[in-house]
Amino acid sequence: DLITSIVGIGSKTAYALLNATGSLLHFKQAKQLSKFIGLVPSSHISGTSVRIRGRITKKGNTDLRAKLYMAARSAIRFNSACKALYDRLREKGKPYKKAMVAVMNKLIKQAFGVVSSGVSFDNEMYHRLQKK
Repeated sequence: DLITSIVGIGSKTAYALLNATGSLLHFKQAKQLSKFIGLVPSSHISGTSVRIRGRITKKGNTDLRAKLYMAARSAIRFNSACKALYDRLREKGKPYKKAMVAVMNKLIKQAFGVVSSGVSFDNEMYHRLQKK
């Protein structure tokens, strides 16, 4: 119920997230969860001259990533924080898919925060924080 309180994440995505991870509480940080799902960029480092950041690793559950993508499409329309992130990245000139992966990571961070704190998601919190 806490995960479905996030605007953009429905029951199917929440079920897939809990099913793929067992429980979000097994992770200490949201970054670990993103890495487990396969949403972090790969990197190739060799010495001091070669530092390549590649595409997302895609090592996790493919079905879960597909559901998160669809949730991100909904979130950029109705979730205030995700919409602001997406708009900011697109204005900087980032490609559509990179912005969508960033929104997917944002949703994962929101889900992790909601489950670890035990407080349901508040979409208006973003607006209150921006006014301060």
